Amino acid sequence: MGLTLMAPWVSPQIFWPALFAAYGFVYLFPLLIICLIYWLRPPRRWALLPALLLLLSIPGLNRHLQWGGSASNSSSPKGVVIATLNAYSLHKLKQDKKNTVVVDRTKSADLFPKGMQPDIVCLQEVPLVYQPRGPDWGISNSFLFRHKNSLIVSRYPIDTKGKKSFEGSGNSISWADITTPIGPIRVFNVHLQSNRISQDADHLAQAPMDEAKTWSGWKKVLRKVRNSTRLREEQARWLADAVRQSPHPTLVAGDFNDTPQSYAYRIIRKGLKDSFEHGGSGFGTTFAGRIPGLRIDFILASEDLEVIDHQVSPVRYSDHYPVLSRVIKAD
Repeated sequence: MGLTLMAPWVSPQIFWPALFAAYGFVYLFPLLIICLIYWLRPPRRWALLPALLLLLSIPGLNRHLQWGGSASNSSSPKGVVIATLNAYSLHKLKQDKKNTVVVDRTKSADLFPKGMQPDIVCLQEVPLVYQPRGPDWGISNSFLFRHKNSLIVSRYPIDTKGKKSFEGSGNSISWADITTPIGPIRVFNVHLQSNRISQDADHLAQAPMDEAKTWSGWKKVLRKVRNSTRLREEQARWLADAVRQSPHPTLVAGDFNDTPQSYAYRIIRKGLKDSFEHGGSGFGTTFAGRIPGLRIDFILASEDLEVIDHQVSPVRYSDHYPVLSRVIKAD
């Protein structure tokens, strides 16, 4: 747990295995509670250790669990609703027609809560054969900006646009200045470096036991994780610099492929509000894959915006859940 607490402050360039500690926070915290209860009956000196670690973990817990719920109410202004979704190459949302891909609108209509339809949607992992359409995402008369496998769909006019491709990576960041009812907003659509180890790990888990081949396979997986973690740090630093140079109130939305306990998240989060902490409730899990309890998709807002709502839509049309937030101009 000590390494978990240090993970946001340890650069992957120095010690990349801290990544695993960052992923383990949601599992280690309840384990500490169990240890504390066990050593308190009868009282033992060992109980001081989990008690201290629990105390130090409280700031991190707030990034994974919220009790307050949405800050919105019936008198709140409508504001602007932004959504982010890693679309998982539209595997669960698409209809194949000849050489193109069409989104099944019956399914896409279920993506977002009825009372929180988005004005802006940031999509990642959109296949290149998909021809972007705003109505697929509930936005008619839409404005679109696509770069690589990312797509920004907006109900409001898009003015300035920009993009950043990372060398040695299929991931990217795109951004757009959007004229909204609460003023111009710069929106960053983010897809940071993926670990891309799922297939390798599944193969190793199912393959016949062979000590030499198994060890060689796991070393390959670890090398991928190491390289991906270091690339995410570089990408996070680039994004943080770009956010600081924004001339407008800013929203950062997308798949960080890292948890709130990670070094990359801390770099990006500096000077921004996490919408989950200001309007969310529960655990805020955004990953619908095999690893439970992960929050790796985020919406961050600059200080001149106020978050009045945050929701995670519990639909499984991807290996990520849609994440939505409503913002207004801060007083």
